[in-house]
Amino acid sequence: MDSAASCLELQLSEVEMLKSMYSEEELVFDGDCAPYLKILLNGDSLDDNTAELQTQIDGEGICLGFTFKILVDSHPAEIKFDFPKLYPEAAMPNVFVRTSGILSRQSQSKFRQKLDDFLLSLDKGEIMVLPVLDWVNEHLPGYVDSLDTPTG
Repeated sequence: MDSAASCLELQLSEVEMLKSMYSEEELVFDGDCAPYLKILLNGDSLDDNTAELQTQIDGEGICLGFTFKILVDSHPAEIKFDFPKLYPEAAMPNVFVRTSGILSRQSQSKFRQKLDDFLLSLDKGEIMVLPVLDWVNEHLPGYVDSLDTPTG
């Protein structure tokens, strides 16, 4: 199995674990994930679907994408993950946090820098979603406190 196929197998295993831990309301998959989710839902193996997925594996950016919906101090927020083709062996996940206006621009910038630092501290080859989720849930509320509120 080549590196991209090996990474896809690891990605699918991680997604399967996440699906078992979170509800459909908390964990929402991107529409273009359908071929991968079909494998998981049918209980098929990657080997059984090699022909169907090989074109996408060989393509430029096979990517699984999904969003976690969370609450931060009772405000809705989202943590979006995109898996590049070679995640987790040689690439980091792309992580975006949407906070629906509960952070000032300065707080967003500080939070993003700290999140990037945390991502860089993780070891490639290891699954990263759960550690990132834990980190965001632990640290994001501290940035909400610095929200610039209008006076007046």
